Amino acid sequence: MTTPADQEQRDHILNDLDSNIVVEAAAGTGKTTSMVGRMVALLLEDKCKISTIAAVTFTKKSASELRERFHAELMSRARSTEVSESKRGLLRNAVENIEQCFIGTIHSFCGRILRERPIEAGVGVAFEEIDEVADQRLQEEAWDMFVAEAYTKQDSVLDELTDVGLTIGQLGDAFKKFVLYPDVETWPSEKPKSIPFMAIADAVNAYVNHIREIEYMLPVNPGSDKLSVEYRKLERTVRQRDLSNPLVLMEILEGCKYSDKMLTQKPWGDYKQNSKDERDRWEDFYASTIKPALNQWREIRYEIIIRVLQSATDVYDRMRIGRGLLNFQDLLMKASEVLRDSSHVRAYFKKRFTHLLIDEFQDTDPVQAKLMMFLTATDESETQWDQCIPRPGSLFVVGDPKQSIYRFRRADIVTYNRVKEIIEQSGGKILTLSANFRTSPEILKWVNDEFTERFPESATNHAPAYVPFDYGRQDGTKGDFHGVQRLDIPEDYSKKPYLSLGYEADAITNTIAGALEKGMTVSHSAHEEAKGAKPQVQPGDFLIVTRGKKNMNEYAKRLGALGIPHEVTGGTVLNEIREIALLYTLLNCVVHADDPVALVNLLRGELFGFSDRLLFRFRQSNGRFKYTSQVPEELTTEDTERFPDAFSRLKQYSTWLRHLPHVSALERIVQDSGLLALAASKESGNIRAGSLEKVIEIVRAEQSQIHDVAGLAELIRKLSEGELDHDGMIAGQAPESVVRIMNLHKVKGLEASIVFLADTKGEKKHEVSLHVDRSEASLTRGFMSIRGESGTFTSGPLLAHPHDWELAQETEEPFQNAETTRLLYVAATRAGSNLVVSSLVGSNRGHFWHTFDEALRAQSPLRQPERASALIQETVDSNINEYSNSIETQSQALNT
Repeated sequence: MTTPADQEQRDHILNDLDSNIVVEAAAGTGKTTSMVGRMVALLLEDKCKISTIAAVTFTKKSASELRERFHAELMSRARSTEVSESKRGLLRNAVENIEQCFIGTIHSFCGRILRERPIEAGVGVAFEEIDEVADQRLQEEAWDMFVAEAYTKQDSVLDELTDVGLTIGQLGDAFKKFVLYPDVETWPSEKPKSIPFMAIADAVNAYVNHIREIEYMLPVNPGSDKLSVEYRKLERTVRQRDLSNPLVLMEILEGCKYSDKMLTQKPWGDYKQNSKDERDRWEDFYASTIKPALNQWREIRYEIIIRVLQSATDVYDRMRIGRGLLNFQDLLMKASEVLRDSSHVRAYFKKRFTHLLIDEFQDTDPVQAKLMMFLTATDESETQWDQCIPRPGSLFVVGDPKQSIYRFRRADIVTYNRVKEIIEQSGGKILTLSANFRTSPEILKWVNDEFTERFPESATNHAPAYVPFDYGRQDGTKGDFHGVQRLDIPEDYSKKPYLSLGYEADAITNTIAGALEKGMTVSHSAHEEAKGAKPQVQPGDFLIVTRGKKNMNEYAKRLGALGIPHEVTGGTVLNEIREIALLYTLLNCVVHADDPVALVNLLRGELFGFSDRLLFRFRQSNGRFKYTSQVPEELTTEDTERFPDAFSRLKQYSTWLRHLPHVSALERIVQDSGLLALAASKESGNIRAGSLEKVIEIVRAEQSQIHDVAGLAELIRKLSEGELDHDGMIAGQAPESVVRIMNLHKVKGLEASIVFLADTKGEKKHEVSLHVDRSEASLTRGFMSIRGESGTFTSGPLLAHPHDWELAQETEEPFQNAETTRLLYVAATRAGSNLVVSSLVGSNRGHFWHTFDEALRAQSPLRQPERASALIQETVDSNINEYSNSIETQSQALNT
């Protein structure tokens, strides 16, 4: 085998055991192999005991893989004749005591620290760790309690909100975002000077008078011209409203719009030149009067809102403390704080864990970085994390700053750079791995060409420098699927998002079906072929990557219809499962026994299948829509049998729910009602039935937080409506090989032979809504915008923001843009043999992958199997008809 170009760097990992090391390992360069090699080398050279090694990973799955590979390597080296007997003895001892080695996530590591020292950490001895789902439920409970207390006590903040045109009910989403950043020490919210409402009202009236003077110029039929529409709207609104009321005045200003593209001159006819003057006048008025007034108004609101959110957070904190619950952030912060504040605890863990290895370091957040530095610090009394000097050889971190994609979860490239700087300045080494063993040279060349220009030449605060890949993989026999290709979506479909998504999903899934049916082949590396890899494609060779979650089920539904095993990760599949919605309908009926609408809704559904005619006869016979009531004797024999059976079942379900544990009751209801059988009998039945089983498992995990049947029903509702994100699950034993459908944030660290970068209808760029300033090590400041409820196609109105919000947005924008580049890099480096990128033909409509369009022009289009081509045309025709019917229905609804 050819020696990798970066072999010298790899040798340092195994041999330089007394130095702290940061390994910047590009995608596919073998970071797990590096960690395993380092851990074994530490034991071989007797630098530590296996019980004092701690290897921290990003996910439970990667921890499991690391544990398996570490154990296998220990076993292999312990048997190797190339290792001396004395060193083999060290390895055999390590194998016998491998359970003493910590290998797990950062949260489980913090949990272990706190369980060993709960008193010093200030947590209950029997504290309970809660996951994200349980934490979300707790947040909602805390918010509801806070709101209820505010109304009960007639809190003055309610009047303050009313005075600025807000209600406390508008702030629930802001609270959920606010509590995600407990490490932010301050949210600057100084109260601005009072707003000169009278002067603003006078300016608005003066402008409206001007509009009336030039009204004869305004086009009767404005067409696409938005300026004249804005003028008429403002004049009409001011004529009908009272501008002396500050709330009315600010509401009018909030309704005003300006953009540099709002003028269309043609409808102005003879007044085209005047229209340009009016555009300039409106721009000046918006910039000098409307925008400053709105900024001040939103700043006033922001100061009140921050106080509300802080008070609600206090309720949330007290609730967790009172119940002995720690969420993920609690685990991190409590562990970090006890190491910072207690020198004897730090001394204890310094001996307990002599060598700390961190995986996926680029996604560490500042609290994790603090914990890491305190744990390895030479000076046990140092309380400033960025002043800690790690003990020589105690710290080994692996990461790729080009794959740092979790800023929304507090992962911070600035923190990464600071830790890297500390290690280097204290005598540590920065190593770079560039030889990629995962990906074929064809794809690597394309990636190098594409990303050399996207990343800066030298690292900045926002982005790392690009390190070109070296070719580490030697390809074997070339298969049908290889290289970089584009999936062209024809112009007839590309300009309409609904049609482009349908065509794309059909093309991808039917291509997979055709490849499996025809036994098409995929290229493998020579190493994989030597290990027995078969050239014929299997479902597990395919990975479909989407930018967001919304459209993932489009691919899953089509694969299910084609009978191809698949799994969805990182989506919201549960809310697509009809049977879960039926389960909620059933539980809602049982809980609300006096609600006739809930009962009728259930009886008309798939579970009972009562016709409207039958329900009408029941009511005409003086029947009551209440399952605890008696069935009228006047009904026919058939009706008499069906209603008592339905009512009897519902009464039985009510009894189970009142007297059995929620999980046991739910299991019985799902079986007795036929929900499980109904799910299994449908298309993709194994996933539908498995998803029902997963709901039961979620309830099992949450049962300590579910206090009554109404709470159980509410949890099922949130799962069915997508308020809680969960993937589906296959019933029974999962197939060994499945097509994977994953959103982009879930694929990091994973690979597949054939990767589709899909979903041209997917997410576009979002405006900055949060900025966390960690430029000062001693103080973390947060800035956020507050928006109202979003519409189906639009974001909610901007309600509030801090002073100088535009400056905060400008500061955050480069971080966001740099992370977008890193997301594209992660997507482009998942494929081993074949990378297929969707491209819209004849359309400049933006989508996440369109940035690759120019680079894709030189690549060959994906050739779809004949079977796939026929299926695509058939399904696309069906989609066109469905789309046309949908548009017609919506049009009729709007006209009635």
